[in-house]
Amino acid sequence: SAPPADVRSSCKACTTAQRSNGTACEDCAVNEEADDADKSGCRACGAGYARGASQLRCSPCGTGTAPDADGTCAACDEGSVSSASESVCRSCEPGSAPDRDRGSCSTCSANAVSADGIACVECDTNLQPSDDHTACVPCGGGAVRKLVDVSC
Repeated sequence: SAPPADVRSSCKACTTAQRSNGTACEDCAVNEEADDADKSGCRACGAGYARGASQLRCSPCGTGTAPDADGTCAACDEGSVSSASESVCRSCEPGSAPDRDRGSCSTCSANAVSADGIACVECDTNLQPSDDHTACVPCGGGAVRKLVDVSC
């Protein structure tokens, strides 16, 4: 038989940040939310999502950010990138650098190099980028290069 009306009316629905243990609602951990159906368990936020202790749902982190242990979306460090669907920031390889929004790494331009993957810098006069754009090397065979020239 059904429970008395006063017991039914005292039931409380758990929030999307809580799971039900059958008698009470328990908070899900940071970066977790209740599973969809019966809220009997918690599941991790999806890739590129975070949930802080005061939030009810996992929220997407934007380009150039990634979820951290506090449940916030933290900006990627210098020389690191993250697309909106990634859970971690990744470093750019030498010869490239982060694009403006830190969503991806871009190869240095024709006259530029990056030894550390943090920033591309132009080569000086009479120097040209190595084939992998990681260092400026002298023009060979007596050739010269002005700053406006692409190659020696």
